[in-house]
Amino acid sequence: MLLPTGTGLLGLLAVAIFNRRAIPIALIVLFVSGALAAKAPTVYGYFTPLVYAAVALYALRQEERVIERVIGLLLGITVIWAANNADIANALKSISESLVTPFFTAINNALSGLGFAAALTSLLAWSLLSPRLMHLAEEEPLLAIGYVVLGYSVLSGAVGAVPGYLKLALAIALLNQFSRALRGNLEALGEVAPAIFLMTELIQKTTLTQIGAVLALIELAFGVLSKRHLAGAAMWATAVTYL
Repeated sequence: MLLPTGTGLLGLLAVAIFNRRAIPIALIVLFVSGALAAKAPTVYGYFTPLVYAAVALYALRQEERVIERVIGLLLGITVIWAANNADIANALKSISESLVTPFFTAINNALSGLGFAAALTSLLAWSLLSPRLMHLAEEEPLLAIGYVVLGYSVLSGAVGAVPGYLKLALAIALLNQFSRALRGNLEALGEVAPAIFLMTELIQKTTLTQIGAVLALIELAFGVLSKRHLAGAAMWATAVTYL
């Protein structure tokens, strides 16, 4: 990170001026950059060749104003990636969480009248809400951050007090979905990312952090071409912050 805190917002401004349609890309780049800076700084250099290849493909898909859009996107992403975006990432995390939490609160309050224990009610509310939030996150990648934050809060609270052997059993049960998430399946990632803490029962935390960071960068590069990949990048990066 060569540029001071807050400079990443100038990169976002450059994208907004030259390529308004790419603002969602810039926002997720801001978040991933800030999220990985503290947890996996060694992976930063891997992003550059990936993003240049992705932007080259992006240029081929543009029908008009190609130069303006490509230069705006490259300039914005370059400035963002060279800046310290930790504070901005935290702000985006809070904003995204505040957007999705009211849905969970409303469902949880409605289910509380059924007489279940609080933990079970929260799990039921999450199971009803999570697939619907995932569909929204595919279209609005910023919501993917709040999806993982909310899911982690619910699942870690429900599972935190269970014996170690049960956590191990849950981690083993997640292995198939984890494998699918590694191969880019967004639905599987939606199940794994909020429960990433369970995978530390099977994989060392440092190794899992590096895996998550690299996958966040891969998804981010392809996110230049697809919003689904932007959502994947946001979820991997958010999951890494809990390791």
